[in-house]
Amino acid sequence: MTATDQFELRDLRSIRKFYELVSLGCLCLAMPVDSFGDLVFTESDDERIVSVEVGEKIFFDLSGNPSTGYSWMLHNTNGNSVVFAGESTFIADNPDMTGGGGVYQYPLQAIHSGTTYFEFHYRKAWDAQSTLKNFTITLNVVSHPSPHLTISRGEINLVLSWPITDSEGYYLEGTPSLVAPQWQALNALVRSDGTNYWVEVQPTGNATYYRLRK
Repeated sequence: MTATDQFELRDLRSIRKFYELVSLGCLCLAMPVDSFGDLVFTESDDERIVSVEVGEKIFFDLSGNPSTGYSWMLHNTNGNSVVFAGESTFIADNPDMTGGGGVYQYPLQAIHSGTTYFEFHYRKAWDAQSTLKNFTITLNVVSHPSPHLTISRGEINLVLSWPITDSEGYYLEGTPSLVAPQWQALNALVRSDGTNYWVEVQPTGNATYYRLRK
C-alpha cells in the first residue's frame, strides 16, 4: 500500500481539492497532527515539556551500549496519561558489529488528558550509584483536536490557512514523503487576517505534505 493509498480523504471536498492540487504539479496535502509519523524523543529533548494528543504513539530513543554493562533504567515517573505500550528494545547502530552502540527504544502511548513525567538513568542495573547521565521529559496530553489546516490555490502560490481560535502554540510542518516521514518546521512568513493564520507556499513540482504541530 502506498502512502497516498493510506491517506484517508474524508469528504468529497477533500477529494476535489486533492485533484486540483495534483493538477498544479505539486501534491500538497493537509494532514491531521497525529497522522503518519510517531513522536520520537531523544536525549536532545532532555528536560523538555511537550504537548501531545490523546492516541499519539511515542518513542524514547536513548543512546547507549549494553556491552559496557550500562543500560537505561526508569528511575521515576509521575502521572498516567502516557503509558508504556510494549517492551523496550535495543536497536544496534550496526547489527553486524558485536559490542557496538545503538539506542534503547521505549514505546509509549498517550491515552487520556493529563501530565506525565519520566526520568531515566543510564547506569548499571546492580549499582544505583553508577549513573552516568539522565533523561527527563514531561508530556502534557491534550484531548482537543488540532486546528483544521486548509489548502487553497492562489493566483500564483498555494495558501495554507488555519483558524486563529485555539491555535496558540501550533506551528506548520512539512515533509516530502509519508514513508518514514521527516517532518520539519516550515520557514515561512505567517500572516493573519483577523480570523485565520495563513502562509503562501510556492509549488515546486514535488510532493509535499503539511500538518500543524504543537
